[in-house]
Formats: sequence, structure tokens, C-alpha cells
Amino acid sequence: TVRGSFEETQTASLSCDSCSPLPDPTFFHYAKYKQPSLDVALTKKRKLPTFCACMSCGARRRSMPLTIPLKSLPSEREVVSEVSVCWPWRTLCKLQEDLDVRLGFDLCVQEQDFIRKRKKVVAAALKDILQLEENLQDDEVPVVAIMTTGGGTRALTAMYAHLLSVQEMSVLDCVSYITGLSGTTWTMSNLYEDPDWSQKDLKETLNEARKHVLKNKFVTCFAPDRLKYYVKELHQRKQEGHQLCFTDLWGLIIEAMFKEKEDSHKLTDQQQALNQGQNPLPIYLSLNVKDKISDQDFREWVEFTPYEVGFPKYGAFIRAEDFGSEFFMGHLMKKIPESRICFLEGDLLFWGNVI
Repeated sequence: TVRGSFEETQTASLSCDSCSPLPDPTFFHYAKYKQPSLDVALTKKRKLPTFCACMSCGARRRSMPLTIPLKSLPSEREVVSEVSVCWPWRTLCKLQEDLDVRLGFDLCVQEQDFIRKRKKVVAAALKDILQLEENLQDDEVPVVAIMTTGGGTRALTAMYAHLLSVQEMSVLDCVSYITGLSGTTWTMSNLYEDPDWSQKDLKETLNEARKHVLKNKFVTCFAPDRLKYYVKELHQRKQEGHQLCFTDLWGLIIEAMFKEKEDSHKLTDQQQALNQGQNPLPIYLSLNVKDKISDQDFREWVEFTPYEVGFPKYGAFIRAEDFGSEFFMGHLMKKIPESRICFLEGDLLFWGNVI
């Protein structure tokens, strides 16, 4: 046991036969500054022998756990330490330098590349709208964003209508970012399933959304076959290593409301809608809050893009495909498969409140 480590407690199989090979190494990941100790204890069926200070007398005392201060082991290099009483064991400690969390307040490399490509689209659109005689230089191209807020189904349909109006005014190609939370993020996730959505007539997309909004929700969402589907999907999600919560079920219900069939899309799939700068970059927003503390006293914005998920306040971001996986001290410890977009949509209604 290493208290405060990612693993906390692990079990290793040991042999009393001195000729037996050493067991596979057991790894613990911990923060060096906490100066923890390694506690070793045998199960109740076997006792850990200890000896008095005078080894010549051989008098045994009551079995006590063995404790080794980890600060006594050198760092920044691999260490193998073997201690043998009547059984061998091995400790391996290695310092890792490369973090799986990006620290910094700059844009990630992928987003910087997107901006370079999007500027060409925006510059051409502005030249046409403003009837300019010369092309705009890169430093003359403004970064325009559309900011939306929540409101459930009303926000979903209203955003479709507003985007249609912007498109009809030929202004949509002048936009580099679209941000949303709660109901408008449902609109965004639906749009970005099509890599060229902003280049197509949004009237058809709006009409399709209207059909789903007007259909009978109770029959669609709570039919016996649909309930069986919920159970199957939640069981599979648990098997993948995700921690289940109510919003997972809510996400499946949203999928039933706005989709004809299972939606296999993921957040990272939306990168295809950005690879040529053909659409604005979507930013899905949420608030991080704490239990038993009012969101008026503590709240932090969290950003979700097809590239990264993170806190702008702290300049800490992880890859979008790693969201939901387990991290410790900036290192990816347990990789969990990326969630389908519907499970994120389950949080979208709450993204204006909590994540």
C-alpha cells in the first residue's frame, strides 16, 4: 500500500521458495513531494516474520507490517530493490517526464492549423460581402464568433433558425467559432455530423429537426424495445469502464428523441468537419461545480472541442478522445474508450450547470 498513490493498494503473489523467480513488478504512481511510504503486509493466513535487534539470538517478535520510506529511494532513474527475509520481493520506481495533459494558455496545434485554414475562407467571404478590391492579409482577417445559450428544445430549434438567417445573409462563412451550452449544444452536435453542413441549405436540416421535435416523445422513448436497448447500452458502457450516472440514461433518451437509430458519432469525429476550415470550430461549454457549494460561490468554465477538453482558467487540457479516462498527476493511467456523442448530449442539458 502507498497511501495517496493512484493505485493505493495492490496484491502480489509471493513464494517462500528461495529458488522461485521474483514476481512481476508492482507499480505505484505517487506525488514525490508527499514523501509517502510503502507498507507491506501479508494476509492473515501468513505472517510476516520480524526479528529483534540482536540477530544472533533469533528471538522472534509479533508480526508487524514492513514500512519503507520511498524518499529513501533515488529518483530520475530505474531502481530495483530486493529485500529477503524468507521471501523475495521487488520494488520498481521510475520517473516519467512526458505529461498526457497539455499545460499552457495558447491554442493547441490542431486549432492553430484550423485558424490558418479558416482565415482563407473568412477573407474570401468578407471580400465578397464588403465588395473589396484587394484580398485581405492574414492580420487583417477578424475572428468572429457566434455565442449561444441554453433553453432545452426551444434553444435547439431557435439556433437552427438563427443559423439559417445568418446563412441567407451570406455571413456564416465569416464566422470562425460557434459556442453553445445546454440545448444549443444539441443543435451543434447534430450539425457537425455532416462535414460540410455550413455549405448546404439549412432549410432541409431545420425541417428534419422539426419532425423530431413534434413526434410523440413517450411512445418513441419508452417503448419496451427501447427500454431494453437502454439496459443493453448502459451495461456495455459499464463494461468499458465508465462510471454510470443518470445523465447516461438521459443521453440515450435524447438520442431516441432526435435520432431515427443508434448514433455512433463521437466528439472527435467532428474533426472531419474542420480539416479544411470549411466550418466554424464548435466549442461546447459547461460549468464545473462542487458538491455542497453553491454554484454562485464556485464555478469554472470547461471547454469541449473536437480536439481538446479542458479548463481555460488553469490552462490544462487533455485530448478529446481521453475524456472519461483516469488521470493521475498529469499522466493517463487508465484508458477508457471514448463515449458516443449521445452520452455527452446527456450532459448537455446540464452543461450550463454542472459536469
